Amino acid sequence: MRILFLLIISTSAFAQKKTINQNFNYFRYQINISTSSKNTIKTEFENRSYLFLARQNQFITKFTLENKLKRGFVIGNGIVYSKATSPQNPEAITNNITNEIRSFVFLQHQFKISGKSLFLTKLTEDVRFFKHEGTCYQYENIRSRIQVEYDFDINKNLTLKLYDEVLFNFLGSRAIHFFDQQRVSVATQFNINSHFGFEFAYQN
Repeated sequence: MRILFLLIISTSAFAQKKTINQNFNYFRYQINISTSSKNTIKTEFENRSYLFLARQNQFITKFTLENKLKRGFVIGNGIVYSKATSPQNPEAITNNITNEIRSFVFLQHQFKISGKSLFLTKLTEDVRFFKHEGTCYQYENIRSRIQVEYDFDINKNLTLKLYDEVLFNFLGSRAIHFFDQQRVSVATQFNINSHFGFEFAYQN
């Protein structure tokens, strides 16, 4: 079983016709349980708050099932529950709560460049359902996520990570905003042992 605490201090860019930059603190708690050499169950809890104001922006719970295939391929599926404040403005006087449930599937491929470095690509498809105030959960759109990642093991306890993720909206009411957002990140992961680690990152 692997337990991972993840703290991210980030600047996230959201764009379609105009770009909005916002600063967030992330704290993520993750438990990985391997049921066999090929199958893993992951549980994640993430809390996001604005960096300069002690106000919550989003809380996420995520469950994932992964299956390792041959030649570095991994497939998986899962479900996410998200609770977010709107509007996305830390100085807003009033805030509404938007609840989201999304199911997802993904295909991932990774290969060793050398004994210490790893390159990973991942394609994820989200099916998103939102519950606005006074309504039930309703389907709104499908979102695609494309991520590339490079990992370098500095030593057995320290790993440097670079990754870029682009999100696109397809179908549904949000498809009018085709480009959703882009996340470019630099992270350092500290592995205390094979079961426990911390990760700190900057995301732009």
